[in-house]
Amino acid sequence: MKIRSLFIAAGAVAALVGTSAIVAMWTATRLEGRAEAQQQRAQQVARDVAGLVGATYVFQRERDELSISEWKSWHANIVRDLAGADLQGSAHAEVELLRDAAGRLPALFERALKTAAAPDSDFQRRRHDQAFELLLGDTQAMADAAFRWSRNAGDARRLAEDVHEQVTMAAVVAFSMLLVVLASVGVRRVLRPLALLTQATEALERGEQVPLFGSTARDELGTLKRRFDAMTIALQRRTGELREAEQRMRAVADNVPVLITEFDAGARIVFANATAGRIYGVPAEALVGKHVSDVRGEDGARQLQPHIEAVLQGQSVEFDSTQALPGAQRHFHQLYVPRRDAFDTVVGFYSVSMDITERKAAELAVQASEHRLKDITDNIPVVVSHFDKDLRADFGNLAAERVLRRPISELLGQTFREIRGDAVWEIAKPHIDAVMQGQPRQFESFVTHGDGTLYFAQRYVPDVDAAGQVQGFYSVSFDITERRQAEAKLAESEKRLRDIADNLPVMISYIDKDQRLLFLNETFSKWTGLDHRTTVGKTVAEAVPAALYEQRREHLARALGGERVEFHVESTAAGAARSLHNLYLPDIAEDGSVRGLYALSTDVTERRQLERQLAELARTDALTGLPNRYSFNEQLAAVIKRAHRAQSFTALLFLDIDRFKLINDSHGHGVGDEVLREFARRLQQLVRGTDFVGRLAGDEFVVVLEGLRAATEAEIVAGKIIEAINRPFATSAGELSIATSIGIAVHPRDELGGEELLGRADQALYLAKGAGRNQYRLHAS
Repeated sequence: MKIRSLFIAAGAVAALVGTSAIVAMWTATRLEGRAEAQQQRAQQVARDVAGLVGATYVFQRERDELSISEWKSWHANIVRDLAGADLQGSAHAEVELLRDAAGRLPALFERALKTAAAPDSDFQRRRHDQAFELLLGDTQAMADAAFRWSRNAGDARRLAEDVHEQVTMAAVVAFSMLLVVLASVGVRRVLRPLALLTQATEALERGEQVPLFGSTARDELGTLKRRFDAMTIALQRRTGELREAEQRMRAVADNVPVLITEFDAGARIVFANATAGRIYGVPAEALVGKHVSDVRGEDGARQLQPHIEAVLQGQSVEFDSTQALPGAQRHFHQLYVPRRDAFDTVVGFYSVSMDITERKAAELAVQASEHRLKDITDNIPVVVSHFDKDLRADFGNLAAERVLRRPISELLGQTFREIRGDAVWEIAKPHIDAVMQGQPRQFESFVTHGDGTLYFAQRYVPDVDAAGQVQGFYSVSFDITERRQAEAKLAESEKRLRDIADNLPVMISYIDKDQRLLFLNETFSKWTGLDHRTTVGKTVAEAVPAALYEQRREHLARALGGERVEFHVESTAAGAARSLHNLYLPDIAEDGSVRGLYALSTDVTERRQLERQLAELARTDALTGLPNRYSFNEQLAAVIKRAHRAQSFTALLFLDIDRFKLINDSHGHGVGDEVLREFARRLQQLVRGTDFVGRLAGDEFVVVLEGLRAATEAEIVAGKIIEAINRPFATSAGELSIATSIGIAVHPRDELGGEELLGRADQALYLAKGAGRNQYRLHAS
């Protein structure tokens, strides 16, 4: 039978025995409890019945309210206790008897209560005695039944206690026997075979040969023994394989170009490969047992001591060392790895040493090359540095030290941000991200000290290894402080020029060869209503209205052809009309090509208005407001040309005031001026708006009539003038009578000059004066 099945069966039996014992003990305990409760109730009823008996005697003697109340109270207690009584067992008869008696007592008590307390007759006395005898009889019967019930309940309780004790003892005995059986089976079937297996396992751990069990049992331990036999066979086979593998590893270790040694905790060699023997010139077996100082010498042992102490503390150590060996000095790269036992305690260490003499020579050559390169970089006026992929500085030339004002030794190992600060970091970070992705970058940066700021043109170049991976970047910085200062001065100068240009009452602009606006001053915005900041970059055609561009298009083409151009235009922009004098100066390059032009526009509106006013003043008589001789000469020439084109008549009337000198002499020049002004006013009222009225000098006036169909029309006008002038003149000296003489000359249909026409009119005037004044004469032509 299998051990598992055996233990399952034993467990089932134990469970059955345990369950039976528990059920028996629970039943006995329950019966004992019920018996105890029955006894307590019987004793309580007996006490209540005894109290009722006493109360009955008191009632018989006293017959007062207190004795009646006390009797009823005891009776009620008995009825209550009997109501919950258990009727099972031997107590059934007594309890039924007690309940019947308790049920009859109230009627007997009422009957006794109705009898007279002091009977008067023998009949009443017999009734009284009979009632109390019945009451006392039933009460005494209840007392006897209660006593029997209490006694029987006590017997039942003692019996239940005996049963409980016997059941408990039987359960203890059953469990003891079961444990003995299980222990016997466990020792024989489990513990003894396990002890044999344990001994065999310990022998295997010691490396001893262990005989096979060869068990044929079909239980679990039999299976375990067969597995142990299989494991033993496999272990013996594996041990053989390990020996073979060890021999192969030894062969490999002896033929690799690496020194492999094993040391104990005292730094003595416990294993060395053939390479180590060849390096030290002795057989590898001769090195076993030697201390590190025996192999490396006292000086070498002192150099290695910190590394040996570290590896014996459980740390892997990697370092380079140098050793003088017969024939040459050799360099080694060494790795110390702690050797631990099964309890993870360091009991020695392994040493793997690689001969790096050739690599060291190459490194020394590289170092010499780097030293030469550093000498070069230290003597160029450019800051050169290198940052690894963690953005830590690992190279910097003397220029970096001078610029940053910190020793290079202090800068190496620090991050870019630690060296340059947060402000420069924020500027450089996008470029660093790009260069670490393999993209060269160029930008400008700065270094600030207490005495000023230096500016640099930065170039970042990725440092890419043979596999194409970015390992860091080179930073080359050119000092552009002087250039920036020059640019700042230039910008300041340009600002001053801009401020000056923006406040000049001249519109200044620069237009390139494509007619694109590259510069505009503030005056442009004021005069055109366009924002000069947003207009820059647009072509002239795009920036200004079409009408304004058309005014300038031809002049722009001439100036861009290399010609200095000056012209005048009337322009309306931003709701204002301006007269502009424009000067276009071509911007000619050294090779003679025109790069663009400078445009200067001056507002001459006020000057033009003033010129027009001066011109008008030059053409107007200040006293009368009529056109003067200068204006007359201009107008007469134009009138003659129009008459010639229209093939019409034009008449010139030449007038003066008769005896005007007498007026001045008699009344003064002020009155004379009043007469002249009134004379002029009346002339203007008598002619058409298209006709010309002017004052030539003194009291001489002219009237030019255009578009006449016949010469007689001029005579009609002359007659009206004389008539109007002859009306009295109101002056400050009173009313004056004024007369005028008029000479008329008519322009014929053929060509006739203005001076000749005026001469003819003058001749006719003299004829009128000679005829007696205050009349007109027509020149006979």
